[in-house]
Amino acid sequence: MKQILKTELGLNRHTFLWQVGPKPRYGFLNQGMDSFVGLAHQFFLLLIGTMKWIETLFKSKWFVGLLVAIPALRVAYAIFTEQLGGNPVEFLLIESGESAAILLIVTLWLSPLRLRFPKVSLFKICARHSRLLGVSSFVYACAHLLIYVFLENSDLEELLENFLRYFIVTGLGAFLILWALAMTSTNWAIKKMGAKRWKKLHRTVYIAAFLVILHMVAKEKSDILKTLIFFGPLIIAEADRFWRYRKNLALKKQR
Repeated sequence: MKQILKTELGLNRHTFLWQVGPKPRYGFLNQGMDSFVGLAHQFFLLLIGTMKWIETLFKSKWFVGLLVAIPALRVAYAIFTEQLGGNPVEFLLIESGESAAILLIVTLWLSPLRLRFPKVSLFKICARHSRLLGVSSFVYACAHLLIYVFLENSDLEELLENFLRYFIVTGLGAFLILWALAMTSTNWAIKKMGAKRWKKLHRTVYIAAFLVILHMVAKEKSDILKTLIFFGPLIIAEADRFWRYRKNLALKKQR
């Protein structure tokens, strides 16, 4: 009896379609609907399979490490093929600086995405690699600083004069914070400092991000749009996260 009702109603858990009553008079409409539902079903299965495949890839630290190394590999390719452009030092500075900023942004994105979409397992998997991403951001920042110190400036006097400039002060401040975070990113440091002190220190990453924004705006006054594209969505996500935190805190107080 159940099978007869299932057949008559057209219920099928694989097609997401149910039909109540008689079928349409025109057969081509019914065939078109069946084709559409079949294609939608195949697309849905393909999407699920793709997500599982992507999740499997991102579980591997080797895969994430390869993604992190792409900017360095691109620079190496440009060096060996002599495609650094008319100003090689500027090219290296931009590539290393933007790579450090992007990795920092991705690291900060992980918590808002994981909290906003708790049922999406991909964000939880990516959050496991936050230490790798944060340390990689510091490595690119080191390269950025070394290129500026040894290649951009011709002598020590010029270097010292430039270190008093606004964009250098903000960039150096961000670098020092990233250095402190990278040096305390080990399990040993967490045990030595204690969880509370360690968390307080690592919250300074938001100060580093703010200093990076000031550094980019001061250095690239003609291209502020790039800074907004980089950090605008992150600012919105963090504002949403803060609003949700305050809302949950208010609800707890009411209880």
